[in-house]
Amino acid sequence: MKKFILTSTHYIDENGFINLSLRPSDPEIEDFIASNCSLENKSDVDSQIAQRIELMTPILFEKFNQLESVSSEIKNLYEL
Repeated sequence: MKKFILTSTHYIDENGFINLSLRPSDPEIEDFIASNCSLENKSDVDSQIAQRIELMTPILFEKFNQLESVSSEIKNLYEL
């Protein structure tokens, strides 16, 4: 079994907002699902990202398991 783990990428836009994208870390499934948001608070960004990953991991895992475009064989390879 593989662990469903999220990784993050982020950049600061011209308005100073931090745009954050969370995706599964496994290349096999990274293009199937993602979560995007903006962080307005620039203080302690690493902590905010860690909290967002903790919050979104079970949510995205559930959504991943509901995707009709992903075969059951692939879904069954992953666990939280």
